[in-house]
Amino acid sequence: MALKTEIVAMRTRIEGSAAEGVDVKREPGGIVDIEFMVQYLALAWSGEHPALAEWTDNVRILDAASQAGLLTDDVAQGLKDAYLALRAERHRTALDIPDDDRARAVLTRFRAFVRTQWDAMLGQAAAS
Repeated sequence: MALKTEIVAMRTRIEGSAAEGVDVKREPGGIVDIEFMVQYLALAWSGEHPALAEWTDNVRILDAASQAGLLTDDVAQGLKDAYLALRAERHRTALDIPDDDRARAVLTRFRAFVRTQWDAMLGQAAAS
């Protein structure tokens, strides 16, 4: 089984176990999508680009992927921004801090961006 197909299959299993209500970690466009894309890049390309294996955190792996030319600077920055915003939202909800319409709109925009990048990077595997 090809790496892309395996990544998509793992993601699909996790998506099926999402909690009730809004789950910025597991829902499409959420934290897990970013984490899976980052791990795909590291697994698929670290042989050619060893810098991808130097780090364990998503933000620096995204930086390394951009420097290696695997992602454009804009895509890498967008994924980093989305990852950090979604993590902040997860922490906010864990602390039971009320949200607002503006924050929801920003998160919706980030999740749509993440889904677009997921489809660009791994979408062909999802269709097979």
